[in-house]
Amino acid sequence: MLLAIVNLFGENSNISVIIFLLFILAAVSIFVYFSMQSKKYEKIKQEYEGVESESKNQIVDSVCGIIMLSATVIFLVAGFLGNAWNHAWVVCPVGGIICAIVSTLFSIERNKKQESR
Repeated sequence: MLLAIVNLFGENSNISVIIFLLFILAAVSIFVYFSMQSKKYEKIKQEYEGVESESKNQIVDSVCGIIMLSATVIFLVAGFLGNAWNHAWVVCPVGGIICAIVSTLFSIERNKKQESR
């Protein structure tokens, strides 16, 4: 479609760039609008489920945030001090895997507490 616009107005025309940027503006606006709507419904869902699940999720989110920030620091230190950019990227997927393990462990603990009630 972009090529059709360029052919219509010519390669040196700014109109084709303006039209392309308008398409990008429309797409980004749609993404932002529906993301905001999703957050609204997520908040309603959390109110329905109760405060307890929200506090557990905050703990998991905090721990995973610390893990991923640590992975970023390790990546940058290894890259800048050791010039190991080509090998240091491994810490990011490892950090994600550790976050998944932590989340699963918290989920198992939460399920055990709910079953014992």
